[in-house]
This record gives sequence, C-alpha cells and structure tokens, in this order.
Amino acid sequence: MTALYSLRLFLLVFHSNRQNHHQIVKLKPIMELPLLILAAGAIFSGYIGYAVFNIDNLAGFWQDDIFAFNYQALNQQIDHLPLKITKLPLLAAISGLSLALFIYYRNYQRKTAIIKQKFTIIDKLLSNRWYFDQIYYLVLVKPILKLGKFFAKRVDRQMIDLVGPKILTKLTIGSAKLPSKSQTGYVYHYALVVILGLLAVISWFFVSAFI
Repeated sequence: MTALYSLRLFLLVFHSNRQNHHQIVKLKPIMELPLLILAAGAIFSGYIGYAVFNIDNLAGFWQDDIFAFNYQALNQQIDHLPLKITKLPLLAAISGLSLALFIYYRNYQRKTAIIKQKFTIIDKLLSNRWYFDQIYYLVLVKPILKLGKFFAKRVDRQMIDLVGPKILTKLTIGSAKLPSKSQTGYVYHYALVVILGLLAVISWFFVSAFI
C-alpha cells in the first residue's frame, strides 16, 4: 500500500496532464530549511542513538521492557523460514508499484473511471474513508451534541437561571424594598429613630452594669 501511494504521488506530480497546467517552482528557504533538518534527523539519528544507547547489547538495553525468547533460537528460526515467506514484503511492494504504474502512468482518469464503475462499493468505501467519519459522528458527536443541548436548555436556562439569578434577584429586590419603606423623608421619623437608638444603647449599658 505504501509503495502504491508513493509511486502514485510521483506519477501524478511529474507524469500527468496536471503538470502542464501548473508551474513547478523551487521551495523557498523558509520551507526548505525545516525539511533539510528533518531529513538529516531521519538519516543520522539512528547512528547517534545506536552509539549513545549501546544497542549492541540488546538484552541489556531492553532488559525487562520487552519480553522475548532466546535470541539465538529466534534468529535460527528466522534464518530457516521458507523463501516464499521471506520474499512476501518484496512481492507486495512490487505488486503495489506495478498496480500504481498501470493505473496512473497514462490516461489515469479513464482507467480510474472504469475501476469506479466496476468496483462501486469499494470505491465508495475508500472515497468515504471507510465511513469512519459518519460512524464517529453518529456514535460520539451526535449524542454529545444532544447531551450538550439538553444541559444548555433544561439545566442551564431552566434550572440554574431559575434558582440562581431570577430567585436571587427577587430576594434582593424584596429585601431592598423593606428598609426603603422606612425612608419616609420626615424629620420627626429620623428623630424618633435616633432617640430609639440612644435608648437602646443606654439600656444596654444599664443592663450590663447590673449583671
């Protein structure tokens, strides 16, 4: 599969009709420098890590992180595998390259149209990414959206707003109206309040002195 996609990308970029409609330009340094750094890391990081971590001693390096059988016995089994099994990766890569070359080298649009007509179900599966997005939406996204709407409408707006801002606002307004009724604006009312306050203070001192 990797061989097929890699050669497909190469053929569509450099050997297709699309190339005639687009001008190929050299990368700018701001884009070329990160790619060079990544390429250097991909080439040399293995050599550096091999020396730093002393990977020659595999048993000592992995210790108990990875369980494996006896390395010598395992290597002997690998060396005596049938030839058809050891050549399977090479055969798969050659098959992928051949298939990509057959489909995408020339007249790929006509060939892909024929393939889509003959393998409609497979084409739909691949074009829709095996319907993973649709399944993900139905199984996870849609229920979560419904749950979120329920909390937003029922819990947040009806319960929290009712218990919180609305009731607290009414209590605040009601408690503010009660003392506001005593503010009549008449001087004798204020004088009465002052006298009652003085009497309360004097009474407190007298009571505390005799106790």
